[in-house]
Amino acid sequence: SRVPLSCKRQKRTEGTTTVRWLERNDRPTGKPPERKGFGSTLLESTVARQFRGTVDHDWRPDGLVVTITLPLSGVEN
Repeated sequence: SRVPLSCKRQKRTEGTTTVRWLERNDRPTGKPPERKGFGSTLLESTVARQFRGTVDHDWRPDGLVVTITLPLSGVEN
């Protein structure tokens, strides 16, 4: 399967970069799963603790859009 991924430096939010991907579901639901998996937990803790960033999940009927926002100071070094 393919997961489209994009990354860009935000102009409006100086000093951040955004990574976004889309996961298409075979069985669309439009809502989060009942419990968080290991990968999600690891991603969120790594982004928050090591990079001081955020992870946002947008559960859509056709899949999931994950947006990670990172301060450039945490990723440029």
